[in-house]
Amino acid sequence: VGPSTLFQLASVSKAVTAVVIMQQVEKGLVSLDTPINQVLPFAVKHPDFPNSAITLRQLLTHSSGICDNWNVLEDTAVQNADFPVPLGESLRRYLVPGEDYYQTAGRSFCKTAPGAKNTYSNVGTALAAYVAEVAAAKPFELLAREGIFAPLGLDPASFRLSDLPLDQIAIPHERNGKPLHHHRSEEHTSELQSPLQSR
Repeated sequence: VGPSTLFQLASVSKAVTAVVIMQQVEKGLVSLDTPINQVLPFAVKHPDFPNSAITLRQLLTHSSGICDNWNVLEDTAVQNADFPVPLGESLRRYLVPGEDYYQTAGRSFCKTAPGAKNTYSNVGTALAAYVAEVAAAKPFELLAREGIFAPLGLDPASFRLSDLPLDQIAIPHERNGKPLHHHRSEEHTSELQSPLQSR
């Protein structure tokens, strides 16, 4: 391990994701309180509360009513590679009824209305990133590179393994010392890889 070793930052990535999203808000490309269905190319509706709009603010505060269905996330995860389905498509498949990742019985959505309760949601954060991507008409990874990584000299840093020198990435381990794989699932924006220091 050295100064150029890359580490998977896991949920610390959500802070970076939020900054990128807020940069798009500051540019006036999207509003925190605009219903996301006014931005997205597909509709996201809570099945129990279809008339309650979901906003970017709710996604960022984990109060959108979207839940992480770990059966889907773990079953679709890939090891040591990027998730092969683009962010928007994977989210559509998870959040739209009739699609292959969508689950009934409250698994993709919580039992509470949007805005009513905070429930930690990786998928909600990924959807917030996708809203920013659509609003800016640029891939989220490029927004992160231009808005954070390049200005701060974080090179290499990326949400995608394919953008990085694999021989510089630290291998995660379990507490017992057993090495793990780098898992990539459809909620891409929770998996930032970054060096310990900027250049």
